[in-house]
Amino acid sequence: ALAFPAIAQAHAQTADAAGPGPGPDALATAVRSALVLAWTLACAAAAALLVGAPVIAALLFGWGRMQTPALGQIADWGRAGAWGLLPQALLALAVTLLATLGRMRFAVLAYALALALLLLAGALGLTAGQELMWALNAGFTLAAWLAWSALGARAVRR
Repeated sequence: ALAFPAIAQAHAQTADAAGPGPGPDALATAVRSALVLAWTLACAAAAALLVGAPVIAALLFGWGRMQTPALGQIADWGRAGAWGLLPQALLALAVTLLATLGRMRFAVLAYALALALLLLAGALGLTAGQELMWALNAGFTLAAWLAWSALGARAVRR
C-alpha cells in the first residue's frame, strides 16, 4: 500500500507524457520498486510469523484461556498461513495495476476462482485448521497468478 500512490502518479504522468517528461518508463520503475518493497515486507512478515508463531499464539490466546496443545495447534496454523503472505503481496500489487489500467474484471475473476477453490476444499472435507490454511494459500497463489497473467506477458517482463 505504501507504493500504490507512486504507481498512480507514474501512470498519470505516463498518460500525460505527450512531450518531455518521465515517459513510459516511469510506471515500470514504480512497479519494480513496489515489487521489491512488497516482496521484502512479505518475506520479513512471513519469517517473523514462522519463527514467532508459538510466542504470538501464547500472547494472543494464552494467559490461562487455552490449553497448551491448543496453543501449539494455533501456532501451526500461523506457520502454514505465513506462506500465504507472499502471494498476497504479489496479488495486492497486481490488483493495483489492474485497477490503474481499468481492468478490474480480471481481479474479480481471480478472487472468484480463489473463493471457488476454497469452497471446493471445504466440500472435500479439508476443514481442519492447517488444511484450511493451505487451501487459502493455494487460493491466494492462484489469484496472484491469474491477476499477473491478466496484465500480459509483455507487461510482466517489462
